[in-house]
Amino acid sequence: MVLEGAPLPATRDALVAYASRHDREAADALMRIPDREYAFIDEVGEELARTHPAPPAAEPLPRPESGEPPGGSDYTNPQPISGQADPAAPPDYPASKQIEAQAETLKKQQSRQEG
Repeated sequence: MVLEGAPLPATRDALVAYASRHDREAADALMRIPDREYAFIDEVGEELARTHPAPPAAEPLPRPESGEPPGGSDYTNPQPISGQADPAAPPDYPASKQIEAQAETLKKQQSRQEG
């Protein structure tokens, strides 16, 4: 390495001056590092070629839910009444159809679990 034997700690300008005696391209690269004092060659190398991973991108904030959750207020009810027909159901979907649909869904789920 060009900076092998360079007296440390050293400022950027001192490192550039040392490197320019051996390799002009290396001196040009050193001109692009921050102007501060470097105590170790590893610090210089880190500035020239980052080895630490970039910090992770910030997690996007959750967006508010749209509409009601599935199951309405029973979604957060720890003990909902299972199989109950929705009293606010539309007239063309009476409680008997709701119960039939629930029973059919239950049968499908049971057959999947068994099969």
